[in-house]
Amino acid sequence: MLSEEEKQKRLENYRKKKEKLLVEETKTKEKKESLLAKIKTQRENIKKSEEKQKRIRTQKDLELIKMLRDMYDDEEIDDLLLETLGVSENIIKKVQDQEEDYER
Repeated sequence: MLSEEEKQKRLENYRKKKEKLLVEETKTKEKKESLLAKIKTQRENIKKSEEKQKRIRTQKDLELIKMLRDMYDDEEIDDLLLETLGVSENIIKKVQDQEEDYER
């Protein structure tokens, strides 16, 4: 059987280990929270950056359209945009024919 002194020594060692584990657990939780906060910040920054890029692209598109309007009339611009989007004239004619038939 263990002597009282050995029991106390083991008990003290156990308490020290337990305290050390609690400190490590606290540090781990703090690191985890810190990393989660950094991830959240990075996601917000990415979202802001994407929104900014979208605004810039939209602004450039509007500037391009304005420049085209200065160079061409609206019908020519519409035709250019439709060609760019891949809409063929056949489809446009079909739609126009359907509209004319509907009006009759």
